[in-house]
Amino acid sequence: MATAFTPPEGFEPPEITLDNMRDGSYEREEAAFLERLADRAKMNGTSPLLGEVVRWQRADGYAQYMVWQTKPLQLIHLNLLDGYSIEPALIRGLRVADIHAMVQQAARMREFFTAKIVIDEPGVVCGGCGVTIHDVARDVVTCVICGHQTEVSR
Repeated sequence: MATAFTPPEGFEPPEITLDNMRDGSYEREEAAFLERLADRAKMNGTSPLLGEVVRWQRADGYAQYMVWQTKPLQLIHLNLLDGYSIEPALIRGLRVADIHAMVQQAARMREFFTAKIVIDEPGVVCGGCGVTIHDVARDVVTCVICGHQTEVSR
């Protein structure tokens, strides 16, 4: 059973103004806030999940939470931009395994969208989700979308 809290005293999220949104300083302030909060979260134990941000799509944005503690599971609500949140029943039902899976999926998506794809090579179709993988220099490739390993036939 998980619980969610507001950030501790001294960790106020950046204020949104028209000026700081126009000049890009809001993004820098937000990044600094998240980095400071993550550094503090990592003092709560040794889990690699501490300080990771998990998020759920809500309306035109995301409900974002930072992993504060894993035993018991505690999340910090990140009141950023629109400050969306998720339902208390959803929070109560979260397990550390759920958070771990969400963090892994986000990492795979970051890798996918930052990977350099070479299109002139033949591709292999992922046996897990069906996307075509073009980086087939290895005997077995791991899909960055679903994590499935597919053997490359030569």
